[in-house]
Amino acid sequence: MNNFVLKPLFEKKADPLTLLLRDIFKDNKYAMSYLGALSIGLGFSHTNTLNAEEADSSVEEIIVTASKRATNIQDLPMAVQAISAEELEAKNITDFDDIAALSPSITLDSSGTGNSYFYIRGVSDGGFGNRAGAQASTAYYIDEQPVSTIGGNPDPHIYDINRVEILKGPQGTLYGSSSQSGTVRIITNKPDPSGFEAGFDIERGDIHDGSTDESLETFVNIPLGTNTALRISAYDISNGGWIDNVPSTVSFYYTGATIDNSSYVEDDYNWIDKSGHRIRLGHDMDSGTTIDLSFLSHESFSNGSWETDVVEGARKNSRFADETFDDEFTQTSLTINGNLSDDIEFTFNTSIFDREIDYTYDYTNYVYTNYYDSYSAYAYDYDYYASTDARMFYVENDQYDRQSTEFRMQSTNDSGFRWILGVFIEDQELAYSTTYNMPAISNILTSVPGRWWKQDNVREDSQKAIFGEATWPLSDKTDLTVGMRAYKNEADFDAKDGYMGYYQDHPILSWAAGRTEKYSKDFSDVSPKINIAHKLNDDVLLYATYSEGFRPSGTNRLNRQARESGIVPATYDSDTLTNFEAGFKSTLADGKIVLNGNLHTMNWDDFQSTSYIYDLLTVAFVQNVGQATISGLELESYFNISDSFSASLMLALTDPEFKEDIYDLQGQLSTPKGNQLAYVPTEQFVMSMNKDFVIRNRDAYISYDHSYTGESYQSSANTDTNASYSLANLRFGVNPSSKGSSDADDIVGFLQNASLEVYLENVHDSDPTLGIYDDFGDVRRTGSKPRTIGLRLRYRF
Repeated sequence: MNNFVLKPLFEKKADPLTLLLRDIFKDNKYAMSYLGALSIGLGFSHTNTLNAEEADSSVEEIIVTASKRATNIQDLPMAVQAISAEELEAKNITDFDDIAALSPSITLDSSGTGNSYFYIRGVSDGGFGNRAGAQASTAYYIDEQPVSTIGGNPDPHIYDINRVEILKGPQGTLYGSSSQSGTVRIITNKPDPSGFEAGFDIERGDIHDGSTDESLETFVNIPLGTNTALRISAYDISNGGWIDNVPSTVSFYYTGATIDNSSYVEDDYNWIDKSGHRIRLGHDMDSGTTIDLSFLSHESFSNGSWETDVVEGARKNSRFADETFDDEFTQTSLTINGNLSDDIEFTFNTSIFDREIDYTYDYTNYVYTNYYDSYSAYAYDYDYYASTDARMFYVENDQYDRQSTEFRMQSTNDSGFRWILGVFIEDQELAYSTTYNMPAISNILTSVPGRWWKQDNVREDSQKAIFGEATWPLSDKTDLTVGMRAYKNEADFDAKDGYMGYYQDHPILSWAAGRTEKYSKDFSDVSPKINIAHKLNDDVLLYATYSEGFRPSGTNRLNRQARESGIVPATYDSDTLTNFEAGFKSTLADGKIVLNGNLHTMNWDDFQSTSYIYDLLTVAFVQNVGQATISGLELESYFNISDSFSASLMLALTDPEFKEDIYDLQGQLSTPKGNQLAYVPTEQFVMSMNKDFVIRNRDAYISYDHSYTGESYQSSANTDTNASYSLANLRFGVNPSSKGSSDADDIVGFLQNASLEVYLENVHDSDPTLGIYDDFGDVRRTGSKPRTIGLRLRYRF
């Protein structure tokens, strides 16, 4: 199914396979006339002539809250893609990678679960998720709270979700910082006091040339009286691996030792276990006020690396130490909605998001490439009894604490003059430490045995904002909306790092700089928005928008050498994305076709880029580097060609280029004018086809999804490219009968409420490059999960 829910099927008498072939391959005057009128070359057909007695095949309405009020998505004058609960379930969407695959406006830079980054409309700074780097350019929300984090977004499991909303383009007025290029919102299901509901899902999948996936998911909705309900969902998932850690050796120059990784060799070693739950309690007061308390908990542990070594071949790498990623997060949220008067309603939300990450990473190649085995006890102390094994690994611990509170009031009317006014306060802290361990290092050089380098940092960012929007009807068909967000950001950095146990310059090695410093930076500004919307008729909406998005300013960590050089900036300013957009939304052919689109040009001024200068500074720093322009076209089309056959096609064309020459801090030209932004494909599309039919009195379906991502560059230098690629999924399933029959044809009584699906993911076993970087001469890339065939059982009580 696509983003829009189809009406139930009426019963057919013919054999379902015959119907399927006829519907797809035989001419249909309705389908061909609709598609021909739009000049979209999708040759779908259906043999049955629709009439008034048959089921309505119109595209169903979807209600979204992207504008902070419930609105039909076709009446909303902004670019929003909604993925409904039905589609999330039908396509077995379980994580953010799956969401990105359904939206051509999202670009994913993946390094494994919980360690990926994404961009909307190509707003990519080419960063690599360093904890000291710039804030994310795209916001990620769970219900009312932003949960985006620097250095890899959290990846909540997608289950028992009402919908996903993808807001395209700057959302600085209503959503604030890090909504620079857009916002992705996960909207969870609310408790429902009207009735009991429960279900579970069981799945098993076999990965081509890998191990197996297994999952158990369940939910229950329990009314507690007429006004109160409790909703609980939980999951326990084991995802199999497909990357082999293969035998390899490293020979160190100074110690003369050759080591191997035999203790770590393992097939399919990149497995992951995930578990979690969400508990949500809702109460409707007699006054009309609703109180909603939610608690979410997620824990995942992944073994191995999702990065492969190009030199080792497809889906292989060689590691000389354990690599693990342990990710735990919780969210506690309280939301109160009600009316202050007949004309004014309010929403209050306060949320706390805590996340802790522990991971280990093999860094042996760093020692080998830079000949740092010369600092081992064997080589430096001439201790020929010391270990000659100079391998290195690092251990990272990140602790995120994000607290946000929002209070907003708005008018209750859906037409005429409308307004919204709110206050937003947020405090977030990131305390992180990274320890590089080299057990063979000389004790003469260290104050802490076995330590090569360590950082202990606390980064604090706070934001206070007042925001509002007002809409005036200029005529019966034309509305003008003006919005503004006034904000103040403060950033503080408490930084400590240094070599071999010292948080200052090393007493023996002149090149080994350290620091114990505190840095501060504050910034305030205003982010405006202007939108004009015109109803051409009841079915066509035209709109034009001017909007801005921003990322906050911040501070860099300078050591003595960097400070004295005068090259590395101590602070960096906020960067701004200015968006000019014109679009349309249309519902055609008596509701059987939805066609939406827009043209946009976005100017990115003083954009923040994360960089290194290893000769001066061992840690990353951020600088404002220049201007880029991103122009694009987005189209969304949905077709209910008959009551049983639907299709969708979504397209994004992007032209992201630098508008001026970019020089590095040492005066060298790094990016010529006209180069493309890194990781941004110039074309992407997603196509879906869905056929529903009946097998032995049970509703059945076949669903095919195909996505294409064009070529992109691996860096702003535009030297190396990531090849274009396609991914495809195929599903066949049988659902409970929509007619509630108890015939023997339904096999056994228990299966009356069961759905059974066979799926084939990554049909062509594609292995595209989703992320890539040079790790001291060892090129490491992240690819797609191999072809997986599986079986999924759903049961609803």
